[in-house]
Amino acid sequence: MGTDVGEREPGLPVRRLSERDQPMMEALFATQPGYALFLSANLGYLQTSMELVRYWGVGSERHLAAVLMMVGQRAMMYAEPEVDLSHLAAIALEQQVDFMMGQPEGVDCLVLQLPKDGRLGRREEHFLAECAVPFRQMLMMNLPPGVQVRRAHSTDLEALTTLYYRSDGFESLPKDQVRRTMHGRIRSLRTWVAESEGRLLSAASTSAETANSAMIGGVWTAPEARRRGLSTAVMSALSRELIQEGRRPYLFYLTDNVAAARVYSQVGYRAVGHWSVIYLANA
Repeated sequence: MGTDVGEREPGLPVRRLSERDQPMMEALFATQPGYALFLSANLGYLQTSMELVRYWGVGSERHLAAVLMMVGQRAMMYAEPEVDLSHLAAIALEQQVDFMMGQPEGVDCLVLQLPKDGRLGRREEHFLAECAVPFRQMLMMNLPPGVQVRRAHSTDLEALTTLYYRSDGFESLPKDQVRRTMHGRIRSLRTWVAESEGRLLSAASTSAETANSAMIGGVWTAPEARRRGLSTAVMSALSRELIQEGRRPYLFYLTDNVAAARVYSQVGYRAVGHWSVIYLANA
C-alpha cells in the first residue's frame, strides 16, 4: 500500500520521505542515537531500495519531528517528545505491520489503534542500555583455562548456526533462517565468540551499526557452559572493539532478566531508558 501524504486531516504534515529528506532525518536521529540506531543504519536504502525500507515523517519541509520506518512488515518509530504519532501508527497498520520495537510511546500508540480482533500476540518490556566507559577504563576479562575469545569469520557459520538454533530470540526460526541471519552478521556486521577445544560456546553480535554507534544483540552462551564468565568475555571484547573505533555500543534486555543485567553491568553498561517490543498476529 502506498501512503505518500497523510489525508486523515486536511493539511496534516505527514508524508513519505525520500533521499532529499535524509539531512533532516539524520539531524532528528542524532538527538538520541540509541533509540534511532536501526532507523539510522538503514538510511542507505533511501538511495538503493525504497521499497524494501520505507520511511514516513511528521513535520515541515524544514524540520522533522517523528519518523516511521518499515522494513517489510516490521516497524520502528522515533520521535521528539510529545509528538502525535497516531497518523504514523495508522500508516504502519496500513502496511500490515506484524512487529514493532523502540520507544514505548510509539508502541503504545500502535497498540491503541489495533482492531479488537486479538492481533496483539505478545508484548515485551526492556531496558535500553549504553556503554559509556572510555576504552582505557574497560576491564580485561579473565578467561577460563583453554578458552579463546576472538572475532568470528565465515568458517564459523555452521558452528554459530548450531549455537543459536532454538536459543532465546531464535526459538521460532527454522535452522536455515538462523543460518542466513548469522551469515549476514558475519559478512556485514560483526560477531565475537568464545571457543574451547574447537567448539563455540558463547557469542555476541552487532545487529545494526552506524559511524558513531552500534546495537549489540544475540548474546548467548550454551547452557552447559554458563557461569564461567563467557558472556561477559565476549561482550567485553565486542564492546572494546566498537569503542576503540569511535562507536558507542547500545543494547536492550528484558526488565526481569537479572542475569543479563549483571553481565552488562560488569562490562560497563547502564540503563538509560525503556524499550518496548510487540509481536502482532497475522491480520
